[in-house]
Amino acid sequence: MKIRILLVSWLSLLLVGGFLVGCDFFVDQGTPGNTKFAFVANQNPGGTGSVSAYVADSGTGALTQVSGSPFGASNSTLAVGSDASGKFLYALNQTGGVSGFGIDQNTGQLSSVGAAVPTGTNPVALAVDPLARFLYVAEAGPPTGVRGFSISSSGVLSPLAGSPFSLGSSVPNSLAMDIRGLFLFVGTQDGQILSFPIQSDGSLGTMASISTPSGVAAIAVDPTVRFLYAADGVHGVSAFTITTGTGALTVVTGSPFSAGLTPVGVAVDSVGKFVFTANRDSNNASAFQININTGALTASPSSPFPANTRPVSVAADPSARFAYVVNNGSNNVSIFTVDQGTGALNPGTTPTAATGAAPVWVVATP
Repeated sequence: MKIRILLVSWLSLLLVGGFLVGCDFFVDQGTPGNTKFAFVANQNPGGTGSVSAYVADSGTGALTQVSGSPFGASNSTLAVGSDASGKFLYALNQTGGVSGFGIDQNTGQLSSVGAAVPTGTNPVALAVDPLARFLYVAEAGPPTGVRGFSISSSGVLSPLAGSPFSLGSSVPNSLAMDIRGLFLFVGTQDGQILSFPIQSDGSLGTMASISTPSGVAAIAVDPTVRFLYAADGVHGVSAFTITTGTGALTVVTGSPFSAGLTPVGVAVDSVGKFVFTANRDSNNASAFQININTGALTASPSSPFPANTRPVSVAADPSARFAYVVNNGSNNVSIFTVDQGTGALNPGTTPTAATGAAPVWVVATP
């Protein structure tokens, strides 16, 4: 059984004094922060998984590997995620559990916060609370479930009471959290999305579920916490509205919206204007404009845009000016500038950065 490895991590997205303005495709959420660093999870088949670390140029988005990169994690690193402040980075490993690192705020170098914490059988996805309170791991099992951890002030993980949390017969393949830490969303192999309110102690509240129009391979939440987007792993991306209080989802009319072939990664920019997908089997990335009234998507002009070989993950940087696409088949990251009017992706002045072998995820931090 092939499992898509997915992750959500949150950038500099806390909404302070954000407001909506009365036009179809623009939302002002305040001034986004600049990207300082980017991190890539490398599976390194046949060897030890690793994390490549980069300094991001604030003017061009270009990535330069930091001294000591790549940093060792454990066997077959599947995903990485960070809190919104960019203080900690966590790496999910196929075996060996979750490795935690502190991020040097001057250099981007990683230092271990302690021994890796174990997970259950067949971990497939990671979600880091943007407020650095909790971390969740989806486990395909058997048994299936979501394992939760608290995050200490030093980044150390401790199991939550009542964890792992049951998903019944559902087998997860993806996770997402909203920027306020209100909800956890779980994508499943049979095309459902499960919604859970997050309690003050990190436990999960009453579940709501919805069947997607065309499946789910990756999920992402917009910064207004009004919409959720699911790449279907086939040919499109579906949009949903989020119910305040419960997190229950309703399908947006017109879903799914056409993307490239086999979209397996999805991201929303930090100001809620655009959605991006990584289209694995057409070697490109799609860009969409968000209708702020309905959540519906309109393809950006000339979308999709060429990437390299087998793009599998996409990250929108905290400044909302750049997008990074991980190419699993060519062992590099494609670097794009984002047209602020249309969301169109243009190759950066330095269009790629080398990674380790078989990279699977990218995250950008402030």
